[in-house]
Formats: sequence, structure tokens, C-alpha cells
Amino acid sequence: MADMTLILAWDQEEAGRIIEVYKMFEHKPPDLIMEKQDANPYSMLVDALTSVRSINRTDAMTLLSTFGSLEKIIEATEEELSMCPGFGPQKATRLHKVLHQNFKKPQYQKKKPDRQPASSSSDKVASQVPESSVEKNS
Repeated sequence: MADMTLILAWDQEEAGRIIEVYKMFEHKPPDLIMEKQDANPYSMLVDALTSVRSINRTDAMTLLSTFGSLEKIIEATEEELSMCPGFGPQKATRLHKVLHQNFKKPQYQKKKPDRQPASSSSDKVASQVPESSVEKNS
């Protein structure tokens, strides 16, 4: 039962075409049937914009047709972004925030240990003794 593949089709002709294609690619490597990546800049830009949460392909194409370039999309205010069809204030705010956040991680400097002046050993002992025990001994 585990070696079975279920294929759904609208009619017998479509089922026949699916089985035919399946048999042609049965012993071929998987990368042969995988989706090809478009190398043109427009497609790459649409893919980059759709990586932002809630921005779909239609939204990305709307942005590009409205503003014309990524530079102009970045320069747009939240209000200008929200004027695009399919964009509300929430989606516009989210996109604006993503496009204007700092992508670099802040570089933290290592703190140098504070050097305290050398103190006598009696000061160290006195500071380690609880105050309640000092009062009892007096």
C-alpha cells in the first residue's frame, strides 16, 4: 500500500497525459522537472519583494508598475504605498518598515574589565563578613 501514488484528474484524457508525462520522467533526475528560475532582473525583483510577509506576486507587480523601480519603492512614504491597489495601511507600514530597517548587525565592542585599585587583604575580609555578625562581635 505504501508504494502507491494517487493521481487526480478532471477526465480520462487528462489522466492519460499525466501518466504519459510521469512515465517519460520516471527514471530522470529530479532537477530536470523542477521549476526553472528566471534570470531576468524583473523576475528577481518580484521574488525579492514577495519574500516580505504579506506581499504576494500581484502586489509586487503592482508596486513595480506604479513606482517603476526598486529605488522609487524604497523612497515612497507609507501613505504613497498604501495608495497602491491591494495595499492597506497595515501592508504599507509593514513593507515600509522592512525596506527601511538596518540590515547590518550592530558591532559590539568587547568591554575591558574595570580595574579596581589594589586594596589591602583586611578590606577584602571585612567586605565578605556579613554586617549582622560584625554587630554581634562588638
